[in-house]
Amino acid sequence: MVEFKNVTYFYEGLSSSKVKALSNISFKVEQGDFVCVIGHTGSGKTTLLKILNGLFKPSGGRLYINGADVWADKNAFSKLRKYIGFVFQNPSYQLFEDTVLKDIAFGPKNLGLNNLEIERRVKNAVDVVGISEDLLTKSPFELSGGQKKRVAIAGVMAMSPKILLLDEPVAGLDPKSRVHILKVIKKYNKDFGVTVILITHSMEDVYMYANKVLVLNKGELFSYDSVDSTFKCVDRLKGIGLDIPDISKVFLKLKNKGFSVPINVYSVDMAVEAIKSILLKRRGNG
Repeated sequence: MVEFKNVTYFYEGLSSSKVKALSNISFKVEQGDFVCVIGHTGSGKTTLLKILNGLFKPSGGRLYINGADVWADKNAFSKLRKYIGFVFQNPSYQLFEDTVLKDIAFGPKNLGLNNLEIERRVKNAVDVVGISEDLLTKSPFELSGGQKKRVAIAGVMAMSPKILLLDEPVAGLDPKSRVHILKVIKKYNKDFGVTVILITHSMEDVYMYANKVLVLNKGELFSYDSVDSTFKCVDRLKGIGLDIPDISKVFLKLKNKGFSVPINVYSVDMAVEAIKSILLKRRGNG
């Protein structure tokens, strides 16, 4: 569905110099994938999403959506806005109407949909994200950070994108709001087959929600693989300033010491289940 082919991007620096933000990036994302993009600050994560959304044109290489070269095919580029929804890290960048309801309806209106379809999409998005009815008549700028994030996500979902891009959508939120929003995004991914590409700094989020992990390092593609395969490379990840969940380290150490334990353990809940399974097997063996 999405393919980066040898994509390079330069920022214009001072005195007409150019700064390379991405270098020769190639990868494919299939329909329905949930991809988490990770990497240290300045590794090129946001630049990658902005290229995907058509905000930045690659300095070199190709971007394909459904097999069409976005920047070589005018029809492909014009369809990009209908295919892709982008949620910024700061929701205030995409909230500007005087009520929450109008903000969520803005995208569908710009698609030229009739009023009944707009109402249907807005209602579905509000229900999915969990926005209470009393908030719909309020100004989005009166809301809390978590509520603003929900409104921004609902506005994008109301456009029914095939690909949902999110730049750290839960940054700065309290734990309860983080979990709620990430569960909403995962449910949207599973129920509607929408491809999700999400930037995060949390390895726990990667385990909980992704099926693939794209790792960037200094503008280059470090790895693109399953969660299990990515987390097995502990030393390599540490070498570029990343890490895996602490509970994973414990199980890897146990494995290295000769204990028969799984190594794909990324949360306390998984650790409990793994230990239970080991104890039941031992009990069954007498």
